[in-house]
Amino acid sequence: LREDYSRNGKKYDLILDVAANRSVLDYRRALNPGGHYIMLGGKLSSILQIAFFGPVIAKMDNKNIGILVHHPNKDIHALLELIETGKLKPVIDRCYKLHQSPKAMRYIGEGKAMGKLVITI
Repeated sequence: LREDYSRNGKKYDLILDVAANRSVLDYRRALNPGGHYIMLGGKLSSILQIAFFGPVIAKMDNKNIGILVHHPNKDIHALLELIETGKLKPVIDRCYKLHQSPKAMRYIGEGKAMGKLVITI
């Protein structure tokens, strides 16, 4: 069972999004004041929406919506510690066998992934 975090009524301090397949208004609704939404990847249309509306939302609502700019492994140790202590839990959407990789790539390309996809041998 998957829950849509943007519509469950809860508010979050931090949202890290690798797919960015929702409206910027969904992210706005899910954030606490002072919260941060960080896009790590997504479609060009989502990137443009975040780039344009993120600063507007920041001024209106004190909610920070932006795109992570690549800084290779800058804070990887802090991220690893959060994962190891259970404070940050990756969401696995689906698992595929190696021979199903093309199907997995189509699924990602359709913008349907709600978390990570796992490819196993």
